[in-house]
Amino acid sequence: MDSKKFYWDILNSMSTMIAVLEPCGKIMFVNKISLDRINSKLDIMGKMFYDGFWWQYSDEVPQLIKNDIAQCSRKKNIAKNIQVNTKNRGLIWINFHLTPVLDSHGEVEYLVAEGMDITERKKVQVELRNQKKFLNHLVDSVPGIMYAFDDEGRFLRWNKNFEKVTGCSALELESKKFLDFFKGDNQAVVQEGINEVFQDNQATREAEITSMTGRKTPYFLTGNKIEF
Repeated sequence: MDSKKFYWDILNSMSTMIAVLEPCGKIMFVNKISLDRINSKLDIMGKMFYDGFWWQYSDEVPQLIKNDIAQCSRKKNIAKNIQVNTKNRGLIWINFHLTPVLDSHGEVEYLVAEGMDITERKKVQVELRNQKKFLNHLVDSVPGIMYAFDDEGRFLRWNKNFEKVTGCSALELESKKFLDFFKGDNQAVVQEGINEVFQDNQATREAEITSMTGRKTPYFLTGNKIEF
């Protein structure tokens, strides 16, 4: 049994893009899915990995891959997200790993490059970032104050107006609790309202917010319980 063919057949059956390289970066083997992605029937064995079609969408990327190969040949594992060029889908994102394989003497015998398609995951991440930007803009556009805190009174979210009213920066608010901005009878009134929110899901109270400089501003406060 040809052991090399056996392992090549296993790699060809895998759903991730895999290439086996010499320590210098010459291609020894590329699995079927890697070739399918570039629709290639060309003999690329013996060619330099960084010269492959996958990386030919930027002048900088082949050099980056060449540098990765140099580091990996010195026994360093490489892991990062990067784009690769494909014939049918254009640029796609992959989770790229380059791993040195050592011989019995501890020397680098060859390198294994692996790429998992994460394009859809990247799209979801972009959509989530855009949604977060939209929600942040929406919250900061509210003319009054807006805030959210947990059952211990620690702030989870607030708008810019709340920073202005309290005189606190975003960093300062991270270490504050909601009741810190209410003094005397106002604190008892607000605490009563908070208890009502956690018990009955909503409440309203009138109270004065005291800023860091001691300025008092009366507010009609509304609270609603949100469960995740």
